Amino acid sequence: MSEPRFPDPDRSWAVLIGADRFPVAADLPDIPAVRENLSSLQAVLTDPHVGTLPQCLRVDKEATATDVGAALKEAAEAATDVLLVYYAGHGLVDDLGRLYLALAGTDPGRPGYSAVPVELIKRDLAVSSAATRLLILDCCFSGRAIEAMSAPDGLVAGQLAIAGSYTLTSTTANTPAYAPAGETHTAFTGALLRALERPEPLALDQIYDQVDHELAERGLPRPQRRAGNAAGNLALARGGTRRPEPTPAPTDENSFTGQPPYGPVARRSMTTIGIALLLLVPVTSWFSWQRQNWGVLLAFATIELLAGLGAIQEAKNRPRTLTIGRSSLTAERGSRLELRLSWTDIAHLGVMTHHTRKKEFQVLLIRLQPGVPPQTTTGFDPISGRWLRAPYEKLGYIAVIMVGIDPRKVRTAVRWHTTRRLYRTERELFDLDPGLASTTAKLRQWAPSRNPRPND
Repeated sequence: MSEPRFPDPDRSWAVLIGADRFPVAADLPDIPAVRENLSSLQAVLTDPHVGTLPQCLRVDKEATATDVGAALKEAAEAATDVLLVYYAGHGLVDDLGRLYLALAGTDPGRPGYSAVPVELIKRDLAVSSAATRLLILDCCFSGRAIEAMSAPDGLVAGQLAIAGSYTLTSTTANTPAYAPAGETHTAFTGALLRALERPEPLALDQIYDQVDHELAERGLPRPQRRAGNAAGNLALARGGTRRPEPTPAPTDENSFTGQPPYGPVARRSMTTIGIALLLLVPVTSWFSWQRQNWGVLLAFATIELLAGLGAIQEAKNRPRTLTIGRSSLTAERGSRLELRLSWTDIAHLGVMTHHTRKKEFQVLLIRLQPGVPPQTTTGFDPISGRWLRAPYEKLGYIAVIMVGIDPRKVRTAVRWHTTRRLYRTERELFDLDPGLASTTAKLRQWAPSRNPRPND
């Protein structure tokens, strides 16, 4: 086989869909491993060292069919190189033989109203401009998807059965998928992850061969595939050692605390200067009083007082903590709450990185939904980063100044805790707002970096 090709990260998208709990459907057993399936697969695909699909949407937890449809539509419209759709959970078949993918709120007796039709996924794959389209199903009876997509009179099936489409399913048409009790992942996705994490990059056909071999050796249901002419040469991971540190743990919230804006020496120096300026106030006042020069007294005393208090306040500037949770985003400094926003109030957000000669600032830009009252962070930003805030606020953004946080971790946390796609890369923010691009360029020109690095 020739050397595998890798997706273009800027033109490729992945949508990971999963359901691990089914409270509405008593006859659909929970699959705890599904959540880990999505977490691990997302970590591999978006890993900055070995991943190839950093633009990855995750739809799980209490997501509805509408949420799934919105994510599929967004990715299908944006992808021009590779579009990957993955699902893990339960597959359902209605009375007419149509396949559905179950979600947390699915009623097996009424799948057409509460589950995701495979026809919807087929349609979005078919209309996408992506050169390569991949569908990976890890669910019971997922083999039926292949039968549906190969129907000779199906318009969508005919569009998918061309070079550039590739379908990989966990079982044959009539064999249930297998989730070993107590294991971290389902059998199929666990084997898939092991193939993706090999030291050498494997193309899709090689991945299929390895997954098939591993499951066959364990006596587990064997996967099925339907390959296009070119997609089998595509690799989804670059091989080598993955560094999982940018991916936060799957907790109810993730907190990111920036670095202190000043080091110990700088803080001591500012405190000393502040105290010295305050001590000058009575000295200046005495000399001015002796000379009966009340205007000079008032001017110099005021300047010394404000400068002294400002230097002491600046020295006390503590790092800001950004907390991303299930329902909201908050910014705090110590015990002081500076900002709290519900996810429903946010249209989109992203992180801009600015470099000075000694520091790296991250500015979290938040665009609110139309009709939401404008807000801003309270409290003082360090002088060295305060110049970043006003230009962005003039454009209508909330600007949260941080020092030394990893934008990739913020991106992963936002996508973990939200069902809507809120986080936007720098390039996407510029496409949405050309004024933002020009403002950012001017700010970076004013404070050029000696060692610039990509933002996200």
